[in-house]
Amino acid sequence: MVAGGGASVIYADTICDYGGADELANYGEYSGAPSEQQTYEYAKTILGLMTQEKHPLGKVLITGGGIANFTNVAATFKGIVTALTEFQSRLIEHKISIYVRRAGPNYQEGLRIIRDVGKNLGVPIFVFGPETHMTAIVGMALGKKPIPQETHSDMATANFLLPGGQNQRAPSPNLTLAKQDSVTSKTSSGSSKSNYKP
Repeated sequence: MVAGGGASVIYADTICDYGGADELANYGEYSGAPSEQQTYEYAKTILGLMTQEKHPLGKVLITGGGIANFTNVAATFKGIVTALTEFQSRLIEHKISIYVRRAGPNYQEGLRIIRDVGKNLGVPIFVFGPETHMTAIVGMALGKKPIPQETHSDMATANFLLPGGQNQRAPSPNLTLAKQDSVTSKTSSGSSKSNYKP
């Protein structure tokens, strides 16, 4: 379930590069700043199709994307979380693991929402932001790369663009600058002169 047309091509190509073309079940994307409701409907459709038949090894849901320009990541993830919650028992029954990588406006809140639902959903959810390369989750999801410990860094990529995405800014640290009493420099004639700076 990929956000963005370009990202969907890159994710599909990466899955194929890792030898997963035969297992790729959905090629699609959501983009254009969809609402929470639109993303919910799309996620519900994907999860409904994904949970029709079981796979002996379980299944993987990749929810990824690049760095959005204007899509409210938190709103789209609220729609996805609503669908995941509705499908909880089927996700567990079908042994589905979820890999998330996203960035853009309000992405911190979106990732928090996904992490929070992951604590109670009963399925493995691995969540990453812009500190992780966009397609890195593909190698993790297909068992080709180790899953690093999730990082929770305070980044601010486009966090200021949409209402509700503003973080409380931490107070600036008090910096003490060394006072320089004087600076000695050479003039073009080679003599030294002192430039006193209080």
